[in-house]
Amino acid sequence: MMLRGKVLLAECLAAALILCAAGVICHLGPGKTGVFETQLDSCWRQFGQATVAASSGSGTLSTEGWGFETYVGYGDLLSVSTKAGWENEASGLFEIAGWSSYSDVVAIVRREDLGDERITWLVSEPDGWFSGTVWFVDGPGRYSVSVATRPPKKASYIVVCSFCVHNTSDEIPLAPIEYVGYGHDVTIDSPRQESNVVTDLLNVRGWSRYPRVRATVENMETGEIRTYYTQTAQDGTFEFPVPLDVGYGPCEVILSSCQIDAETWRGAAAYRLISEEPPLYVTQPAYQRGSILATERFKVRGIARGAESVILETVSYEGDAVLRRQEAQVAEDCWEAWVDLPEGEDLFRLRIGRRLSGSEGENCEVNRSYTVARVKPRDDPAPTELWMTQSVSMAIRELAESIVDGVNDTYERVRAVHDWVAGNIVYDVAGARNGRPGSGDAITTLRRREAVCLGYSNLTAALLRAAGYRVWVVIGSADNGVSVLRHAWNEVEVDGRILSIDATWDAGCIERGVFVRRLSGALFDPSPELLAFSHFAEI
Repeated sequence: MMLRGKVLLAECLAAALILCAAGVICHLGPGKTGVFETQLDSCWRQFGQATVAASSGSGTLSTEGWGFETYVGYGDLLSVSTKAGWENEASGLFEIAGWSSYSDVVAIVRREDLGDERITWLVSEPDGWFSGTVWFVDGPGRYSVSVATRPPKKASYIVVCSFCVHNTSDEIPLAPIEYVGYGHDVTIDSPRQESNVVTDLLNVRGWSRYPRVRATVENMETGEIRTYYTQTAQDGTFEFPVPLDVGYGPCEVILSSCQIDAETWRGAAAYRLISEEPPLYVTQPAYQRGSILATERFKVRGIARGAESVILETVSYEGDAVLRRQEAQVAEDCWEAWVDLPEGEDLFRLRIGRRLSGSEGENCEVNRSYTVARVKPRDDPAPTELWMTQSVSMAIRELAESIVDGVNDTYERVRAVHDWVAGNIVYDVAGARNGRPGSGDAITTLRRREAVCLGYSNLTAALLRAAGYRVWVVIGSADNGVSVLRHAWNEVEVDGRILSIDATWDAGCIERGVFVRRLSGALFDPSPELLAFSHFAEI
C-alpha cells in the first residue's frame, strides 16, 4: 500500500510540474486554485486514499452514513498546526488545532482493534482557525485520527489528513462518545474529565440553539430509565444537574435538544459512565445538592460508610462564618440529625461531612453542601380544596392506614402514599383529549382508578391528610418537553421541610396516544432547582 502511495505521489507531482510548466495553474490563496482544480482534485484524491489506508492499517475509513470523501489537499483546504505525524503518544486526550477554508471541521477517532468510530466537532473561529480536544474513550491502544471539513451547503465531509496516536492512559475518561451537533445546535462545555466514575449527579453545562434540553439516563445492566428536562437561559446557555438515580453500575446519559413546538428530539451527545456509591450520601432530602426549604427545624439523614460520625455545620450565606456545629453518630452506617434554623438568618448554607476513624480535632471530609432557605408556614387549604380532597371519608382513612401500616419513618410514609397513587391510578387519556376528564375529586378518582393530574393530586392530598400531614394541591402549568400545559401536583410538610410530589408524572407516560405504566421516583422530593425547569405554580 505504501509503495502504491509513493507511485501515486510521483505521478501527482509529475502532473503538477507539467501543468505549472504550461503556465495554467494559478494559486489564489488558501482554498482557492485556478482553472484546472478538477484535474488536480482527482489526482490528490487518489493519493489521499493511499495515505489514509497506509495510516489506519485497515484499508479504508468506514464512516458509514456520514458521506466522507478522502482528499489530501493539505494547506489548501485545511492544515493542522498541532504536531501530528505518523505516530504520536498521548495520555487520555489529544489537542488538535489548525486552519481550515471551511467552518465545519470534525475529527474521526477510532481505536484500530475495535472499529467503532467517534465523531467530534472542532470549534472554528471566524478567521478560519479551529481547535478541539479528542478524548480516547475506548481505553489504551493505538488510535487513528482523521480530520475532515465540509464545504458550505454540501452533504459530504472531506477527509484532509490522517495520523495515528498511541493512548498510554489506562483510565477511561468522561467525555462524549458520540457528539452530533457541536457548534451547530448544541455545544457541551462539561463534563470532560479524566475519570468516568461519577457519584450522585452528572453536571452538564453548555449552549443550545433551542430552548429545551433533555437528558435520558439508563442503567445498562438493569435497563432502568429516567428522563429529565431543562430550559435554557435567554442567551441559550444551560447548566443541568442530571441525577444518576437508576442504580449503580454502567450507565449511559443521552442529551437531546428540541425545537419550539416540535415533538422531535435531536440527539446531541452521549456519555458512558460508571455510577458509583458515594462514601456519604443523604437519603432525606432525596437530592444530593441544591436548596432546602424549611420552616423552623428540619431532619436530615443518610448513610456514611467508614466513618465514626457525621459533622453538620450551618454556615453564613455571605462569607464562611460557622454559625453552629453539631455531630451525629453513625450506627450501622446510618445517621440522622435535626437542624435548627439560626436566629435572624433566612438564608444560610449547610455543610455535611464525615469524621473518619482515628481523625483528631474538628477535621472532617466535607461531602455535601446545601443552601437552606426559611419559608413561611403554608396557609390552610381553601374550602374548595378540602371538598375536593375529602380526607374525612371513611374509605380514604381506611386506605391511608393500610398504606402506611408498618412504616414508622415520617418521610417514608409520604413516599409510600406517593408510590401507591402512582402505581394504582391510570391516566385518563381520553378524558384529557376530549376535555371531559371527570370531577377530579379524591373519592371519584379512587372509585374509577382513572384520572388526570388533578385527580392524582387530590387523592394524594386526601391520603396524606388522613395520615396526619399538612399537604396542599398546587395548581399551575408544566413543560413536558413537548408543550406547556395546565398541571397540578402536591406540596407536603415533612419534618419541618417543604417538599414537592408529582404522582402523575411518576406514574408513566403517553406513547402514541396510549398511557404506558412506567413507575418512577424522579419527582418524589426533587430538588427545587430541578423542579423549577418544568413546573410553574400560579402565584
